[in-house]
Amino acid sequence: MARGLSDFDPGALQRLRWGFPTATGNPGLTAAELARLVGASKAQIVAYENGRTVPDPKRVAELARVLNVPPTRLMRTWNRDHWAVADLRRAAALTAATVTQTLGVSAKAYRKFEQQGIVPAQRHTFLDDLADLFAVSYSTLDRAVDNIPAVTDRKDQATELVRNLAETYVRQDGQWRQPPAQDPFVVALAGLYGRTPHRLQPILGHLLSELRQRAVLIQREHVVAKYDTDPARQHRARGVLAQHRHRYGKEMTQVAARLEAFHRTGQPSDVWQALVDLTDLSANPAGTWVPLTLLATHDTTQLLPRFLVRQEPFGDIAAAQLTTQGNHHLRAFRDLYTALYPTVRPPRTNSTSRTGTPARTQGPDHHFTLPGFTERFAVPQRVMSQLQKDADLRGTAEVPLSDTVMLTLGPANTGSVPRPRSRPAQITVPAPVPTDWSKLVPGRPHTGTAAEQGAELGSQRDTLLQARVAYTVVEIIDRHAVGAEVSTIAQETGIATARLTPILAMLCEEDFAVEVAEGVYTPGPALDRLAAPGGVDLQLRHTLSLACDILGAAVYFSRYVDGEVKILQMADGPLAPAVHEWVDFKAAAHASAVGKCLLTQLPPDLRADHLSRHRTARLTRRTITNRRHLIDTLERLAPGQPVYDIREYANKVVCGAVAASTGNEIGSLALSLPLANAHRLKAASAALTHKAVPVLLALLISQTPLGHHAGLQAGTEPTRSTITPAALRRLRATFRTALTNAQDIKDTALNPAVGPHLATDSTSTSLYLFDAPADPLRAGAANPLALPHTYTVSAGGCTQAFTGEQHDVHGRLTIYRANTPTPSNHPLKPGAREPWPCH
Repeated sequence: MARGLSDFDPGALQRLRWGFPTATGNPGLTAAELARLVGASKAQIVAYENGRTVPDPKRVAELARVLNVPPTRLMRTWNRDHWAVADLRRAAALTAATVTQTLGVSAKAYRKFEQQGIVPAQRHTFLDDLADLFAVSYSTLDRAVDNIPAVTDRKDQATELVRNLAETYVRQDGQWRQPPAQDPFVVALAGLYGRTPHRLQPILGHLLSELRQRAVLIQREHVVAKYDTDPARQHRARGVLAQHRHRYGKEMTQVAARLEAFHRTGQPSDVWQALVDLTDLSANPAGTWVPLTLLATHDTTQLLPRFLVRQEPFGDIAAAQLTTQGNHHLRAFRDLYTALYPTVRPPRTNSTSRTGTPARTQGPDHHFTLPGFTERFAVPQRVMSQLQKDADLRGTAEVPLSDTVMLTLGPANTGSVPRPRSRPAQITVPAPVPTDWSKLVPGRPHTGTAAEQGAELGSQRDTLLQARVAYTVVEIIDRHAVGAEVSTIAQETGIATARLTPILAMLCEEDFAVEVAEGVYTPGPALDRLAAPGGVDLQLRHTLSLACDILGAAVYFSRYVDGEVKILQMADGPLAPAVHEWVDFKAAAHASAVGKCLLTQLPPDLRADHLSRHRTARLTRRTITNRRHLIDTLERLAPGQPVYDIREYANKVVCGAVAASTGNEIGSLALSLPLANAHRLKAASAALTHKAVPVLLALLISQTPLGHHAGLQAGTEPTRSTITPAALRRLRATFRTALTNAQDIKDTALNPAVGPHLATDSTSTSLYLFDAPADPLRAGAANPLALPHTYTVSAGGCTQAFTGEQHDVHGRLTIYRANTPTPSNHPLKPGAREPWPCH
């Protein structure tokens, strides 16, 4: 028998066999019945369950198929973080022969990878393909490679060889000389990684040169500490010398780890050139996209690893941008790529000018948009240079993006829409006269139609609704502790599978769920965190840290507590610095995106009270100090629209904020960017709207624990609920057309089937929302009736009509019709803490 699963769980097999439903209705299978179904003997099944033998991957696959569970359910998963590649393969119920046949690699090459962690040299997408085959993420596969015993031994051997090279070349007197490729230690290192000495030599020379610089500093401080005549300088030099020696030892041990990681994920020169172009154009998750036809040749785009570069279609145009792992990869190995490929231009770095402001990393802003899409697309500098040369000769220059779209550099205006014609349609980027290409102005972004803008605002406005939908999905997963399939979740929630896929991806990313197998989800560690004391803060910190990494910006979560602006959580990093709070945020709500977002959600009386207690001081020349102007600016914001701070709080920072409120708890989610990255603010703020969903989900779970959600059962009578002043403002924004004609009011009141509408009575504090179709079974088909949802205005609520006018006729009934049809799954339901996010 082939080698079995070392982490096979005999108890799991026995529990699954006992709990398997049979056709007779009696739960459980006998060992003989299970043996017959998988083609084994009863003695083998009993031996598996007693732990005397373990099944091979093929037998595990048969057991999982018969018991209708993923193969991982038959394994011990408590030590999953310590699995090696072979364990992942067996957990996927695959043999080595199946893997080699599926991936098209030789058995020797795969055996070398599984046993030694050496990636085949000419298979640049090997790790992506293997992760997909094992149904695991790239990070899981990378961790499994590190767990291979041979990899650990190789790091130890490499560290010893690097120490020997350092003794010979780093500490040598005179001018620095790199070790030649024929050096025995270099040859030995190259053999460890399965590469040629000539490929390893420039990389190793660069790493040793960095150690050489540290050794020079050590020697200099050593001379000062030993021979300087000033005791104070000697004492200071001894401290610096100790620091340099500590860093030298740390850098020495990191050389082997960097070599290991680089040889595992290193890319060829043409792929490195594409990565350089993407990073220069800020093509990252919060930035622009680059069309593949402009980025590289077709053969090169086929080599782009999926864990480094994300590719998406926009109509018939394929575009790419760096993933978060791709950004980390460039930052970690930029210097090694530069040493290995000296003829390839390295990424541009952000430098600082003499005035202290960050200098631009590239020339003109070469961006354009496609009709029907809001994403911004960038043109690589080398392509733009060629277009400029052609335009200087002919006046215009063209480059095809696809069979139907042509990008033109010339004097025409932008915004051409592709349409059937004999030649490809054109998207024209305006340009000045050909003699002054340095002042090239990009085309204006496509603003879209009013319907498209309304759809965009609607998606932002429904953030809380999305969080409630995610809450329902988490509740279903929590009820299936052993795992819930996508079909089961879709059936119990009534959500289509296509809509469920991004929700489940978000839940797995935020640790609310774990995909134990393809299409099978179990409760994630976030639920355990939220159930523990202080778990909300831990989960929010996790979510904000993840958002900080994805957006490349400092992220803040704030609330309006006791009449003041309070920052409750924050996540920043070396590349995403936080805003320097030179003025307390409590006193700067009028100038900061956080404060303005919270003020936008306050009722007018509370907003006026806040501004009366805090002076609108001028912090920069862009700060709005006129109180009336500030209020008008806030009231003009559409519901769900991000609030921006463009150098109003600090001259070198731009910020954006979106609402993140639940119930009466008014909150916001904000980000800050250095002024040099101001062009990313709009895209990052739009992405921040999506990150508000997991924040609201964590707050919803903390306020309403799973299993205690009192949903509205079908057929029950409508109940009364308390509606908040914030909800009144939301209703005012939706139901703003009052019916003034008496006959229209009568027809609408007596026939609720005409559509969603709101009824108010000035003699009562109740509101009546008709949003359900009439029920002919309840009142007869001849007299259909739809019962309303009744809401009572909470204390301190607004007493004005929703059109903004005061009721002046006592006892008058006013009915307000929606401007646009309201969907049947209207978010305003009895028992809801807040019908919409407050804005």
